[in-house]
Amino acid sequence: MNLSEIIDIGCTGDLSQVRTLRCSECGGRLQLDYVEGQVAGTVYVKCLDCKQTAGSRRLNSAPPWVAECGKKFETTGIQEPVSDVKLNAGLTKP
Repeated sequence: MNLSEIIDIGCTGDLSQVRTLRCSECGGRLQLDYVEGQVAGTVYVKCLDCKQTAGSRRLNSAPPWVAECGKKFETTGIQEPVSDVKLNAGLTKP
């Protein structure tokens, strides 16, 4: 996933979508900040390891994740565990 895609998810995603984001350069965890301005808001994404930073386009409203966890959030970078049911889906027994 490239930085542009990460910013897009940071601007439109809910908590489940942003939770697993990782830095496109080093794979590190990210810090997402939503900053409200007088006219519009901005999402800033910063890698906690390599310090790569980017800002979003101007937003008319806060991203969905802000309602769930506040204006500052650190990703876990950990994918959701895959259950045995998902692993065995579609397999048939002889």
